[in-house]
Amino acid sequence: MKKIYKLLLHIREIEEKQKKKQLADAVSERIKKEGEIAELEREKKSISSEVKEKEEGVSAWILAQFLQYIEGLREEKRQKEEELKNLMVAEEERRKEYIEAKKEKDIAAKLSEKRKFEESIEEMKNQEKFSDEFVITRYKKEGEE
Repeated sequence: MKKIYKLLLHIREIEEKQKKKQLADAVSERIKKEGEIAELEREKKSISSEVKEKEEGVSAWILAQFLQYIEGLREEKRQKEEELKNLMVAEEERRKEYIEAKKEKDIAAKLSEKRKFEESIEEMKNQEKFSDEFVITRYKKEGEE
């Protein structure tokens, strides 16, 4: 019975580690996506300021190309922001799964400790019973002599 509790605890510890890694991966993906969005925003601002500086001496065709590029950056940013929302939802789900796995591991640890405590009490009772039997046997032998 003792091995079952140890095995259960070990399984729960492994599950917790897996969920923790999945959460860390989700956080990493979110941070990466936020960095990509920030980079797109910086690039858009850089191009926008460059267009404003060269606005007077640039042909309409080149200006249209710049504006089309800026619009492409905006659309890419919108897509990445949507991906970021999905990643944040996934991250929150991983966080909940990790918390649940941690709770299950803690429960398994408490069960294992409780079982150890019960076994130690049972062992003490057995030792006490043996001592009592030893004393009774000794007392009987002394009484017979």
